[in-house]
Amino acid sequence: MHDAVRQSKYYSRRSDALIFQAQTERSRSLNEAENLSKLWEEIQAIYHATVPNETSPEKYKKHAEL
Repeated sequence: MHDAVRQSKYYSRRSDALIFQAQTERSRSLNEAENLSKLWEEIQAIYHATVPNETSPEKYKKHAEL
């Protein structure tokens, strides 16, 4: 998972963190909301890129029998 985070366009190697900076609005709270939205979108993108699909019912049944 860490490799996927480090490949993000928001990743800063210098601080080893994701950096979000929105300055599109004059309001600090609106910029904060935009940053949180970007963070949520990035988390979802990383999740979908690294976590496989849901387990099929056949696999559930197979492993339940073991």
